[in-house]
Amino acid sequence: MKNHETRSPKRRGWQYWRVTSLDAPLYNEEGFALLDVIGKEDKEYHVIETRLDLSQAWSQLNEMEKWIVYLIFVEGESQRTAAYRLAMSQITVSRTLKLALEKLKQALFQPLSSYYH
Repeated sequence: MKNHETRSPKRRGWQYWRVTSLDAPLYNEEGFALLDVIGKEDKEYHVIETRLDLSQAWSQLNEMEKWIVYLIFVEGESQRTAAYRLAMSQITVSRTLKLALEKLKQALFQPLSSYYH
């Protein structure tokens, strides 16, 4: 064994604490620096925030409201078809949908209005 191979990881640990310039080229390639890889804004970060907001708002709905919103907006059913599938009148679906959308609106936009008062 060579001398450097017998050293303990503790003794070799100093090499992991070296400071590297953010402008230093990576992988010996010109024009591609560490700064090009880190510190950029994630373009998909807003998707995570939106999903969290929607999940929290969705939890405000009861089961019937969730089913109606799902059938109409995800499956693309008409209110009449949703009513038939849920064994209720179309007017009940309409009223429940209106209430559900109001709940979602309150849950999603209420926090924003507190910043403007």
